[in-house]
Amino acid sequence: MFEYIAYLISILLVIIGIIIYTRGKKQEGIIIIIAGIAVLIIMRGMMTELGKKLTSNSLNRIKGFNTNQLMFGVIVLFCVIFVISYTYSQSIFTLPVSTFEFINDNRPYDARLVFEYPSYLDKKVKNKYIDGSYLQVSNSNQITYNYWLYISGNDNNQILEENTGLCGRGWETCNYGKWKHIMHYGDGPQTISGEPSYIRYQCPGFWLQRNLNILTICINTTGVVEKGELFHLQDIELNKWTNITVTLNNNVINIYRNGKLEISKVILGNVQLLPGKNLYLGNINSDGFAGLIWKGVYINEALNANSVYDLYKKNRSDLVKFMENHLNKTMIQN
Repeated sequence: MFEYIAYLISILLVIIGIIIYTRGKKQEGIIIIIAGIAVLIIMRGMMTELGKKLTSNSLNRIKGFNTNQLMFGVIVLFCVIFVISYTYSQSIFTLPVSTFEFINDNRPYDARLVFEYPSYLDKKVKNKYIDGSYLQVSNSNQITYNYWLYISGNDNNQILEENTGLCGRGWETCNYGKWKHIMHYGDGPQTISGEPSYIRYQCPGFWLQRNLNILTICINTTGVVEKGELFHLQDIELNKWTNITVTLNNNVINIYRNGKLEISKVILGNVQLLPGKNLYLGNINSDGFAGLIWKGVYINEALNANSVYDLYKKNRSDLVKFMENHLNKTMIQN
């Protein structure tokens, strides 16, 4: 009977390892799975031998100790292992099924360059946008955009490549005085002559203002406000990585900086998410900026505050590793 205890512990560890693996902690999951297999190999023989000794009542001769006490202790240990492992596995943040990750390569995207992405139908063909078919955009009016943004103040050849020929490596040498495009979901390239408020078909659109390090977010609306509504995130620090998250939940927009809520407002018009459009990034009409975009995430639902912070922590660890290999992690905001 006692060899079955080894089976139970082994199976439990393997199941928990699989859960942890599927929740994004692959290394930890593999270690726990291997531990489960090792328990089966090592303990099975030990438990079989122990069972033989216990059936001979050898331990019952010891005062105050019997088989029932041993079984009770094993069951308690089994429960403790299960509770601790299950709690740990539940604490691991996992992205929803409707998630699409972009610019998730080994290095960030230089926003001065023309962005290219494989076509949805033919991966050998490169488009200057992300095909909307990759994104599960619906009319549910619930979305989340999350990405890391680096704006170069005065790069001094630290992180950006040489001058691309399109613009320089600093805030004042790359489209200074113009609206600078980070990304938008909607129609294709458009000329920006004034404020992007007239760009109705963007939901959302992310822009840097002409001469100020202010992030402006455009939300496509109809009804009360026909040409979209604008929201502004002030003082995006230069020469620092900043995590930006925007969630739309029906007519409520929440804007987070580095996992912390900064703006929460009710949208006056009717939000139109524009299913079937494409996602454009960086320089689409000679309107890029000197900086980088990395770890983009689109989700077809509105994350709550706790999940936004968990996502920030998850991708921040990857960013720290990248910066430690290239420069230093002081360029990442806390």
